[in-house]
Amino acid sequence: MQGTQTTVNNTDNPAKAGSYVVAYLTGTGRLDIPVATGGGASSDPLSRPRATVAVTIGSQPAEIAFAGLTPSFVGLTQVNLRIPNLAAGTILS
Repeated sequence: MQGTQTTVNNTDNPAKAGSYVVAYLTGTGRLDIPVATGGGASSDPLSRPRATVAVTIGSQPAEIAFAGLTPSFVGLTQVNLRIPNLAAGTILS
């Protein structure tokens, strides 16, 4: 992810098609490398969900660059994904 920006996307600053965004969530389920209850996730090795992770935006699949626990956080999963090509002016709610 070259040229990384760290801005919040919203209606005034939408993510462009082809750009990468980070989504955070909880409730990942079983991990390939378990983390102790209440413990922060490691950055080496990374812990990833055992189940398949899929994201759909505007009825189109998004490319997943990474899905796994966020290093140093407790129970926080991050999904780095690429916004698919959507028609100009598409607004998602």
